[in-house]
Amino acid sequence: MNFLKRVVSLISSFILVLSLGIMLANNLVKTKLLDKDYIEEKMKESEFHEQISREIQSSFDEYSLQSGLPEGTLDDLFTDSMIERDVSSILNCVYDGTQISLSDKAVREKLDEKINNYIESQNMLLTAEGKANIETFKEIIVEEYKNNINISSKGYVKLHEIVMKFKSVSDEIGLLPWMLVFVFGALIIWLNSNNLLRAMKHISTSILSFGMLLKISVMIIIKTVDLDNLILMTMSITNFVINIVKEVLLEFSDIGMFCMFCGLVGVIAAETLKGNLEEQVEKKEKEVKPYRRKLKR
Repeated sequence: MNFLKRVVSLISSFILVLSLGIMLANNLVKTKLLDKDYIEEKMKESEFHEQISREIQSSFDEYSLQSGLPEGTLDDLFTDSMIERDVSSILNCVYDGTQISLSDKAVREKLDEKINNYIESQNMLLTAEGKANIETFKEIIVEEYKNNINISSKGYVKLHEIVMKFKSVSDEIGLLPWMLVFVFGALIIWLNSNNLLRAMKHISTSILSFGMLLKISVMIIIKTVDLDNLILMTMSITNFVINIVKEVLLEFSDIGMFCMFCGLVGVIAAETLKGNLEEQVEKKEKEVKPYRRKLKR
């Protein structure tokens, strides 16, 4: 019977660790990946909008050198507020399923104005072919703006579907991990009701094991993935993703250390109390032995 209780206690401890992992993963998804406000905050911290602005202007500068247009023609075709509005539109598509609306028309109007002013100032007479070339050039610049902001409309729509699935799964999980922790924690205590120190040790060991697994996982990720030299689609996306990954890893590392500390304290406390109780029992037995001998006589 005692062997069966110990086996069930060990299984309960394993489920307790698993439940803590599910709880942490669900919290990560719910409070970070599925939180649009959090994503917007991280974008500001990583200077996401400023980086996109630099990337767009850099691509414009390359076309400016090839076009033969005067220096500065492709400058100031967009503003920071336009970038922020367009990025916000993409986030709304990902999280709310709305249509993406970009400021490409405003870029086109500004470009039209600048090129027309240049042509008029030079009193240039354009042929049909020249006009067609200018229109093609304008289309290329506008497309360059759109492509730097909106990497893939279909991709963002697909990402919205993934976000909705994650939300559904997260809502279904709900308080289940907390309930499992409570139920199996209570089961461990009940199975060891005649020895609460053993129950304390089982629960503390579970917390310690969870902390160690979390800490080791973070160490493996940091060692195997060179985050500082990681390159994704663009530098703006790279910096943004790395910023979030580093924050999550640091948070997991802190949680791991806290769980390891609490679990270790619990195990040491259980062993210490067990030792003290055994000493007290031995003392009482030594005190009782002389009286037992006298009674026998």
